[in-house]
Amino acid sequence: MPEKKIKSQKVHPPPKKGVWLLAVMFAATLLLPVALSALALKLFAPAPTVAPEAIEQAAISTMQIAVPIYVDGTVNAILPGAVAGTLAASIPNATPIPPTPTQPSQPCDLAGFVSDATIPDGTQLSASEAFTKVWLIRNLGSCTWTEDYALTFSSGEIMGGKSPITLGRELAPGDIMEISANLVAPSTSGVYSGHWMLQNSTGDSFGLSPTNQPLSFHISVGSQGSIALDMVEQACFATWSSAIGMVECPNPDDMIGGGVSPVTNTLAEFGIEFILPAIEVIPNEGADGFINGEYPLLQIQNGDTFHAIVGCADNQRDCNLVFELQIDTGGRVPDVLGRWFEKSDGVFQKMVIDLSPLAGESIRLVLSSSSLNGSSVDNKGLWITPIVFRAVK
Repeated sequence: MPEKKIKSQKVHPPPKKGVWLLAVMFAATLLLPVALSALALKLFAPAPTVAPEAIEQAAISTMQIAVPIYVDGTVNAILPGAVAGTLAASIPNATPIPPTPTQPSQPCDLAGFVSDATIPDGTQLSASEAFTKVWLIRNLGSCTWTEDYALTFSSGEIMGGKSPITLGRELAPGDIMEISANLVAPSTSGVYSGHWMLQNSTGDSFGLSPTNQPLSFHISVGSQGSIALDMVEQACFATWSSAIGMVECPNPDDMIGGGVSPVTNTLAEFGIEFILPAIEVIPNEGADGFINGEYPLLQIQNGDTFHAIVGCADNQRDCNLVFELQIDTGGRVPDVLGRWFEKSDGVFQKMVIDLSPLAGESIRLVLSSSSLNGSSVDNKGLWITPIVFRAVK
């Protein structure tokens, strides 16, 4: 068998590394412009138009979010479902709930004057006469007064009383009680006053709303005191007027032009009865409603003091009044000696004003009562035992 001849093939050696590098660089040079053009088309091509509804639906179906709850203007809570990863929702343009206005805190200990149950200001007593002074007081604070609360002497004349005097029982907020002190009038004739404060179980003192005034009383011993002006007794000798015009006295029920009526006793707010002389007043109807009583000339002496209790009449739920003691100035803006605001809240204000700085002057005192709510309905006020008390030398 003839032997086959194998044709020899020429074997080429592998290219050198420098040749490969040149080839790659050449290819990159050719392809770079193409790649850059494609990228430019990608970046600067207009965005496809997609309906907002589609975007929202996609968000709802694919997103799980934590929605903040706004409380008092701050983000301070997360919905429980969102924390667990189970709440799917779109993000709203929600407005935070505005913070709730902060209400003024009620003091723990605060008292409100209701009445002088005994010994109203101006009471005349004999020298060394024993008497019991009783105040009717309401708890206006937020704390219950315990049996350890006490009445303590503050200033003036202690008149043989002991201090402190424990209350001896609890008084819940809003309730009233009689607080009393057994005293003895001084042995020397004159005009005297006593001022007492309340004290809590830790020894802190407090007094009557609104400015922590003391519980007080004013008496005369012997013949050294008198009533210089009884403003209830002399009520219809005063000149009464309102924003509508002149008001007759008595005129108890005029809800349009204003009313005034002196009474020997009266039923005040919360059904509290005063067996004391008083003047019932009604401002005229309207935003400028008032009722003023101008008294005849009175020459003031050193030591004269004005005394009164002000409040709202019974069943006057919308009562909102300001009481003022004024001096008539002959047509000019009257001088205001004292101002007290009253609502139907079951407490009253007791006023004592020293008139001594006016000693030697002849003045016309004015009892002024003005409406703060623009209505005469349910807005009857009370001046209880308004007097000018005089210390006789």
